[in-house]
Amino acid sequence: MSSTEATSDTLPLVPADWVSSRAVVTPRPSSYLLQLAKHFRHKLDVRFDAHEAVIPFEGGHATLRVEGGALSLAAFAQSPAGLDRVEDVIASHLERFGRRDELRVAWQRDRPADHPRGLVA
Repeated sequence: MSSTEATSDTLPLVPADWVSSRAVVTPRPSSYLLQLAKHFRHKLDVRFDAHEAVIPFEGGHATLRVEGGALSLAAFAQSPAGLDRVEDVIASHLERFGRRDELRVAWQRDRPADHPRGLVA
């Protein structure tokens, strides 16, 4: 990821106990990734480029990755309540930004070991 687009150094990451993911099919995955990253960078230490973003939240974080014609989302947290929060914040913003494309996020709970970035800020 480009350090020129990051707002500051990222927080240290710790193992996540709770993980969920979803791929959202869209003709403009990079556009949505950038829109989300730029929106959150005003208040959070977001790292991103046109293909990948890491958005830290208290007790968790989200990763966004462009994969073909989809935006792959993953949420990581240390508690079920933290995971609910990360999921809700990312989904509500993406659905609002993608209203014209009728984007919807239906998270799927996963095992932390299934995700190489299963770390929490």
